[in-house]
Amino acid sequence: MSKGINIYEEARHAFGKIDESVRLQNFSGSGKPPCIFLSHQSSDKAAVKAIGEYITNADINIYMDIDDPGLQAAVATDNHEAITRFIERGIAASTDLMTCVSKQTFNSCWVPYEIGFGKSAGNYLSALRLNDIPKLPSYLNIQAVDQLNGVEDLNAYLKKVKKREHDTHNFSGTLGYLRKLTEAAEMGKPLPSFSTYHSLRNYLDK
Repeated sequence: MSKGINIYEEARHAFGKIDESVRLQNFSGSGKPPCIFLSHQSSDKAAVKAIGEYITNADINIYMDIDDPGLQAAVATDNHEAITRFIERGIAASTDLMTCVSKQTFNSCWVPYEIGFGKSAGNYLSALRLNDIPKLPSYLNIQAVDQLNGVEDLNAYLKKVKKREHDTHNFSGTLGYLRKLTEAAEMGKPLPSFSTYHSLRNYLDK
């Protein structure tokens, strides 16, 4: 089964140098393959890495800043302007923004910014509750945000993402028909098994 990737390199090539004056909110999302930007508090790194691995094993791309050396260099030097630009282009290169919400999220100034930018950029928004809190914060209880309260909800969301990709393709002719059959087979493949992800069980409810 094919596997998704972390697209930080693709985001860099899409927008060029980080200091270029680019209106990222106007970046057209049409034709982009599904990609989920994982918004999180840095102290939840271990949980987000497990979630990111789960998503890529479902053959969906992610943007996860942990692996982006440019952003990490900006963080190390407290270059907030560069951090902002890296975050913005990662969101703009993605189709979805999933906020991984824990106790630590309430201490983050970046997560609310990422949600706001994602909304203005037209990303599909979701909030995934980690199991150290009983419910999502009230500011995420809005219709525009999919509420994900465990692996069952996460799987349902990932199926929607894959269906969205499948539904946007337009094909004609024999090759198109064959590709549709291939994609239909891919759609029918099961998502990663929760039972095999011991690390994920540390962070999410079923």
